[in-house]
Amino acid sequence: MDKKLPVISLLSLAISAILAGCGGGDSSSQPTTPTTPEAKSLSVKAIDGYLKGAEVWLDTNGNNVLDSGEPYALSMKGGVANLDVTNVANPGAYRVLVKAIAGKTVDETTGPVTKSFAMSAPAGVTVVTPLSTLVDQTIQQNPTLTQALAVAKVAEDLKLPADKLLGDFLQEADASLKKTLQVYAINVAAEVLPSDLADADIKQVLDDSQAVGKALDDYLQTNPLDDETSPDDIRVTKPNEQGVIVVIKDSDGDDVADAADA
Repeated sequence: MDKKLPVISLLSLAISAILAGCGGGDSSSQPTTPTTPEAKSLSVKAIDGYLKGAEVWLDTNGNNVLDSGEPYALSMKGGVANLDVTNVANPGAYRVLVKAIAGKTVDETTGPVTKSFAMSAPAGVTVVTPLSTLVDQTIQQNPTLTQALAVAKVAEDLKLPADKLLGDFLQEADASLKKTLQVYAINVAAEVLPSDLADADIKQVLDDSQAVGKALDDYLQTNPLDDETSPDDIRVTKPNEQGVIVVIKDSDGDDVADAADA
């Protein structure tokens, strides 16, 4: 006598056959495509004048040194450097550092850089200038300070507007203020900033910047910038025997105030 399979058994066999024809329900048999992080870029500007050929990097371990694996690029025209931050979860949490290298970096305003100097900016700031460096180093000296308090302190030391210290001062619409900011930036880069921040004496950097700022402020109070004066004409000298920093107008770049410069 023939035995018939229960209806439920026939249904189970049919479903099994369908699944088998489709590869079954075993997800492990499905090929997987590896995923790659979406490419991300961080655009940075390196400025004394716009610096071309400067080293720019994201200091992800906070040691002021360019280490293997840290996002890095050389700055291009307009001081722009595009850092590949694809593998950095939060680029805004880290500081950007810049090295202008004598004989390699070119200042688009004044020409080849003749003295190497290093710059930095507070975490999240992508415009790196001598002025942003002073704000950042103020925070490095006293990490309890907020960025706003550090900006206020540097602004007070240099007698400059606080809202102009972390931006691209070369794009400043007020021509007189733009020239003033350039004068300060040029002199801080030339006389204050070290060639390397890794072993810099932060206190000395900030003390020197304050002295340079006072000398410039005193000079400009009685010698206002005019249309004919180039920012690069106004130069501070090293402290003399009495420890006084002198400001001179030196339009021919020989560090001597000629009669024509007076």
